[in-house]
Amino acid sequence: MRGFLLKYQSIIRANVSASLDSDERGLRYWQDQLFYTFLVYCFPVSLIALLPGVFMALKDGFPVIAVVDLVSFGLVVLVTFSTNISLRNRKIFIVTIFYILAIFLINSLGYLGPGVFYLFFITVLAALIFPIRFAYLSVLINAALLLGFALIIGFKLFHCALITEYSAGKWIAFSANPVFASIVIVVLINKIFEGLQLTITKKRI
Repeated sequence: MRGFLLKYQSIIRANVSASLDSDERGLRYWQDQLFYTFLVYCFPVSLIALLPGVFMALKDGFPVIAVVDLVSFGLVVLVTFSTNISLRNRKIFIVTIFYILAIFLINSLGYLGPGVFYLFFITVLAALIFPIRFAYLSVLINAALLLGFALIIGFKLFHCALITEYSAGKWIAFSANPVFASIVIVVLINKIFEGLQLTITKKRI
């Protein structure tokens, strides 16, 4: 089992080795290492969410949700194992996939589905693998998306699971919580990385 895991890690590392093998051990290097670790574990661990999610979607008569889950998983696998995608573009593709999945799940399942969780997850991931300004941009995008759902609820623009559960005001009150949590976690991660960068700089002197 250990041999299989090492071979699996080496395959992924070979795809992103140009950035990971850099002699420049600055903050960007460590962010790339974190993303590499994410790629290693995302594929197998995501099965924990995928399999019961697809099973329940089919059981409860929501085949579209099952299809979207499977397509999203397939795209993550494709991005993980592709040999001709730069590390930066892999990061962008992964975040984009999760955004599309989050929007679809919020619209289909409402607040209690995993969609809002994925929005929060995207912000945390962005804070770990991108320069911090992209994490704050993610918070703004999330706030805009959640506000957009408030408009959909208020004006009943099209079918959305949230319309039967929330008024526009109640949705804004609920969705303010993940935005607040996102800002706090981004600030904390930024402080950690600032400390790491300071340590790296001191070691170079």
